[in-house]
Amino acid sequence: MANQCSKCGFENPQEMRFCGGCGSPLDKGAPARTPPATGPLVLSRSGLSERFQRAGIEAAGQRRSVTVLFADLSGYTALSESLDNEDVYFLIQEYLKLLANIVYRYDGFVDKYTGDGLMALFGAPVMQENNAELAVRAALDMHAELARLSARLPGRAGVELYMRIGLHAGSVIVGSVGLDLQMNYTAIGDTVNLASRLEQAARPGSILVSESVYSRTQALFDFTRHPPLALKGISSLVQTYQVNGVRERPGSVRGLEGLRPPMIGREAEFGLLKVSLAQLIESGRGQLVLLSGEAGLGKTRLVTELKALTPHDQVQVFEGHSLTYRRSVSFWVFIDLLRGVLGVTAYTPETQAQAHLADRMGRLFGDRAQELLPLFERVLGLRPSNPGADERLSLLEADQLRKRVVLAFRDWLVAEAGRQPTLLILEDLHWADDASLDLVQFLADSVRDTPLLMIAISRPIEDGPLHELAQRAGIRLGEYFLPVVLTTLSPDQSEQLLDHLLAVLTLPAELRTEILYRAAGNPFYLEEILRMLLDRGVLRREAGRLTLVPGADLTDLGVPETLKGLILARFDRLQPAEREFLQVAAAVGRSFDLALVQAVLSPGDRQRVGSVLPGLVEREFVLPAQGLHGSEYQFQHILVSDAIYSTLLSRNRAELHGRIGAAIEVLYGDHQEEYLELLARHYSWSSNAERALHYLILAGRKAARSFLNRQAQQYYEEALALLPKAVHTPDQELELHNGAGDVLVFLGEYASAREHFETALELTKALPLGQQVQARSNLQRKIGTTCERQGDYDRALACMNQALNTLTAVSSRYPVERARVLNEIGFIYMRRAQLDEAEQYLQRALWSVEPSTQPGVVASIYNRLGGVYFIKEDLKTASEYARRSLALRQETGDLSGVARMYNNLAMLEWRQGNWDEAIAIFTNAGKLHAELHDVEGEAEVHTNLGLLLTEKGELAEARRLLEAALRTGQQIGHAFVGALANQALSYCALAGQQWQESLEYAARGEQVFRDMGFAENLIDVLLVSGLARIGLGRLDEAYTAYQQINAALLERGDDPGALLQKARAECLRGRILRAQGDLDGAREVLEDCAEQFQTLDSRLDLGRALVELARLSQQASDPAGASRYASQARAIFIPFGAQLDLQRIEDL
Repeated sequence: MANQCSKCGFENPQEMRFCGGCGSPLDKGAPARTPPATGPLVLSRSGLSERFQRAGIEAAGQRRSVTVLFADLSGYTALSESLDNEDVYFLIQEYLKLLANIVYRYDGFVDKYTGDGLMALFGAPVMQENNAELAVRAALDMHAELARLSARLPGRAGVELYMRIGLHAGSVIVGSVGLDLQMNYTAIGDTVNLASRLEQAARPGSILVSESVYSRTQALFDFTRHPPLALKGISSLVQTYQVNGVRERPGSVRGLEGLRPPMIGREAEFGLLKVSLAQLIESGRGQLVLLSGEAGLGKTRLVTELKALTPHDQVQVFEGHSLTYRRSVSFWVFIDLLRGVLGVTAYTPETQAQAHLADRMGRLFGDRAQELLPLFERVLGLRPSNPGADERLSLLEADQLRKRVVLAFRDWLVAEAGRQPTLLILEDLHWADDASLDLVQFLADSVRDTPLLMIAISRPIEDGPLHELAQRAGIRLGEYFLPVVLTTLSPDQSEQLLDHLLAVLTLPAELRTEILYRAAGNPFYLEEILRMLLDRGVLRREAGRLTLVPGADLTDLGVPETLKGLILARFDRLQPAEREFLQVAAAVGRSFDLALVQAVLSPGDRQRVGSVLPGLVEREFVLPAQGLHGSEYQFQHILVSDAIYSTLLSRNRAELHGRIGAAIEVLYGDHQEEYLELLARHYSWSSNAERALHYLILAGRKAARSFLNRQAQQYYEEALALLPKAVHTPDQELELHNGAGDVLVFLGEYASAREHFETALELTKALPLGQQVQARSNLQRKIGTTCERQGDYDRALACMNQALNTLTAVSSRYPVERARVLNEIGFIYMRRAQLDEAEQYLQRALWSVEPSTQPGVVASIYNRLGGVYFIKEDLKTASEYARRSLALRQETGDLSGVARMYNNLAMLEWRQGNWDEAIAIFTNAGKLHAELHDVEGEAEVHTNLGLLLTEKGELAEARRLLEAALRTGQQIGHAFVGALANQALSYCALAGQQWQESLEYAARGEQVFRDMGFAENLIDVLLVSGLARIGLGRLDEAYTAYQQINAALLERGDDPGALLQKARAECLRGRILRAQGDLDGAREVLEDCAEQFQTLDSRLDLGRALVELARLSQQASDPAGASRYASQARAIFIPFGAQLDLQRIEDL
């Protein structure tokens, strides 16, 4: 009796479960058209069913990258009208079996049958990295087999069979769905939907694929590009391609990575390293080697071979490893290195670790060890052995403390190398934190005079901090810097490597060619392919070599094409307990503590770790971590952990990270500060928003203290994004906006910082009244600072006065905060050249805070008072305040402040005519800034020293320093630093009579000074611009510059600095008049200028005015007057050593 479809009325045979007319499921559990035992559900390839089962076909859901294929028969109605029902039934059965067998032929999986078609997966449950290629080949075979089947149709009556096929590659969720009594393995996701829509859009007899399939297989197949299609249920247009067939000359579809094989093809690179090692041993010559290359090309192997050659009685070897999950831990590379040298881990008892540290430092430094121990105890997370010293460190600003740590590590490693030549290996610097990279760059300067061979290992260096490090090393170190870049092996070298690994010379040529082709010159990939063959029983180990297993099936290797495919194909063959262990470990990170993984695993899996781990180590999924004690392990490569982690669903990842965070809290509770970044990361990837918020705040606070502003910004932004999802307190929200604003000020993002401060200010209304005053004043001051940094002085002053009024309401409380506000008001007035007001507010600030225990605030006020008196030309008072500021900063260990005060003292010596003394102080300041990696301070010194050397006539050295300062300003994005360098370069070019170049530099600086409203700097650059225009004979333009100077002088008032600039402007007018031939007018102006310079005690300006009068006298045919003026000028220039000015007198 026929089974009639309730939807279309088609009468189906009793055995059919799907309608032959419309494909709908038939009612009452009617049998399907495909027989349950003899049809397509029986896997046609030997052992395929077992492989699917081993891959975890019944496992919980996982995320996989697959290619989905949908195939559907076209013209079914016409076929059913031409054949009787029995023929149709058996034809459909044969057709579906044909399709299924083709799917299995290419290692695919039949997900489901869809009436007269099917859905197949390639890449799940068994992973193949080339799943897109396999799917396309299967689709082509389906069309070819269907054509042959169509040709055999009985009673064809002109009917031909055609198919429509759609393919799309992407991510899906795979796993078993349904109830306990009926579970089916399937794939779910948008990838499935798009593949189905592509099949529906394909023309009969065609294969339509998406961009993702095309991009992965275009080198192998011919395609025709179709216009983008609007598909049902897809929000955007879809670019499609039609598959035409296999290319006559297929190209390569991949480039592969990774392996640690016996070293082949690295003779040249190894030779360079051996020379560096020999020079270290024989002459104590240090060097920085930057070893880079794609993952798996043998960087670590190269260094391992070098270590094997190192005589340990002559050279000590130190190693530090960067880890991706430690990227936000400041100085992690060197913390790891120091722990390795001391022979301690995070689990070593604290007293033992302190003893090892004290012993090591004591032997190296003697009494000075007491100065360094508190710093190293801090970075190692140890309790302070000297609480007093630790308390003094806590008074330092974050950047000051960071610089002290940098110096401590440098001194330690230099001392180690001084005791015995040292090979320092820094692994995986592409994962390093910013502080570690800064320290590497700083330490590199020591290799020129220290027996220290640094080998820094990294993936390809394209941009970012590592690129800057390499560029800086190339410039600063010269021959002491050696970049070594690894490339892929040549075909001959790959064959040599394969021969070395294989003891079999009779390996079938086809298999040998396939292995070499898939390895593509990457040693790690070649090794992974061979490991896959080991896992499959094709190869086995014998006496350290690989041999072919007799009788092994070489026709069904299915070697994956990419590393992810290789790893997951091996991963799929593991037992469920092994896969569970690796997934948990991958969620922890590349390196993991066995105790942490055990704490996260379920009790049952925890008990099986002892039997699971040895097998994973034997298969080299994970390895004991080198140089570490205890239970530390790491994945064989970071890409192995990444690939395994990618199999987890988002929900499972979140649940795992929450468990990892909870386990870290329990295991490392005694020294949780060291793990704040990890706790923030794991909880932020979990569903526990409250814990994530808590640790993101703590991690942001810690990063800000360490001056890791970008990292702090990231933590604060993530925490702010969590606020709507997490239950939080007003204090937390207030701290987040306040902290984010502080970080953004450091980063120069003033508008965004102001928004955060304003939000925080609004939030203070919810605070208890007793807490509001200081919080509001502090935020009002910070808002004012952002306005001041952007040159909006009126608004800045308004904000500062608001802050002051807020404090005034509570009488004399909060003297330190009051001093900070007054200090900022004074600085704003100094910026505006309102020096009397500046002095008044700075003195009030000093009266408010000078008796306090806040030396940093007092030092800042002293420094700014020195600046005010410097501008007022009261150099004696300026010097007194500068030296007081210096003493306080030396007392508190503020090395950056000390360096900046040296710069200010050098400026004072310069102004007083002590040029040689000024040059010596500038040089020392520059060295200290360089040691501290204070690039802005170093640029300021370079600018000032460059200007002074210009005055002395040493133009080449001056230009070198000024160009370095300009580069720094551009690199750090500091417009004012760059503008000062441009102004100085303009003056240097003027001194060398390069008029046009001088104008170009001046124009760049002038625009910035105008935008920022800095009248003093604008006047200086306009003076240079006017002189350059005189040199070019463009006198009208020079006079315009003079008029612009006078307009700017109106903003400055009558302070001594403005008087000097006014005199210089008049000297410019005198030169213009002389060039115009108005000798009497020029003489009157220049003589008046000379008197003003004499009154202002500006000796150098006086000498130059006298030179102009000498030239004017020559022009007026008055040689006696010219000689008199020249003699007076010479007497001024000789004590200064102003060689360029002296030469100009000789040229008269």
